[in-house]
Amino acid sequence: MIIRSVLESPSAVTVAVAPDEGEGEELFVLSPGEWKRLNRSLGYDPAAGLVLSPGQPADEAVYDALRAAHARTAAVRDAGKLLAFSDRSRAALIRRLRERGHSREAALYAADFLEKKGLLDDGEACRRYALSAVRAKHAGPRRIAAYLVSRGFSAKDARAAAASVDPGDYREALLWQIRKKCPALLDAQSAPDADARGKAMAALMRQGFGADEIRALLREERCSGG
Repeated sequence: MIIRSVLESPSAVTVAVAPDEGEGEELFVLSPGEWKRLNRSLGYDPAAGLVLSPGQPADEAVYDALRAAHARTAAVRDAGKLLAFSDRSRAALIRRLRERGHSREAALYAADFLEKKGLLDDGEACRRYALSAVRAKHAGPRRIAAYLVSRGFSAKDARAAAASVDPGDYREALLWQIRKKCPALLDAQSAPDADARGKAMAALMRQGFGADEIRALLREERCSGG
């Protein structure tokens, strides 16, 4: 095989490899960084302008290096697009990349690369979701943590994110849930019977709030006339 062409642009380097005889070629698209690393690994000096060039032979080692660099570039770019669409945990990102046909090695490389760039951060992604969930969805800490775990984040990161939310935000979220789902709980003069109260408490707990914090807020609101 030989290097038929090398097309460089600010965002990518496209290398065409062709058989020594016959038609056809295989294209490899590398990021500029991968292109430099590839050449250094093959003994060239990109800083001095010494790189793979058209007409040079592409033996098995060169071909395998091009193929691996192409796979890493594709995985990193695909991962970037996925993260631009929505936050994902490291585990969920790797799983999605594998589902999209990337090798395990390329998927792991992409996750490592994005973590080093600060673009993939499980803890920060959890905190962003927790704050959004309590303010927009009026969710409690337990529901937030459970959802994050279901999305592939670690239980440790999920609990830490839920705990990072200001208690005042949780108070406002719980009060919103009570007023929307069971406002009668706030009326000390005409409180619901035990059965209705139990169902209301269960509904609030399904939103991620603990029984003790629900009771504490109800006592506070009744005393203040809320």
